[in-house]
Amino acid sequence: MPIINLDQKEACLGYTLNPDFWNQGYATEITKKLIEFGFSQLKLHRIFATCDAKNVASSKVLLKAGMQWEGTFRKNILQKGKWRDTHQYAILSTRK
Repeated sequence: MPIINLDQKEACLGYTLNPDFWNQGYATEITKKLIEFGFSQLKLHRIFATCDAKNVASSKVLLKAGMQWEGTFRKNILQKGKWRDTHQYAILSTRK
């Protein structure tokens, strides 16, 4: 989990999974564990993630892991010669 801003206690998480292991719950389990680690061990305040707006499965993973949709960045990623939209999700620590 790369830490984006130590002063703000914020990190971005990401994952890539071999297609042989898709639709088996691994991405959701990994994401939940990364969030737990970020809050309990790294004492983060906020963790966020982005995914391609057309990647419905990845959006579902982030929602199942407890993240909330924050918005859509329009045509902010150039991939294979085409501009793509991305969704951003985040979760905040429940610590006070």
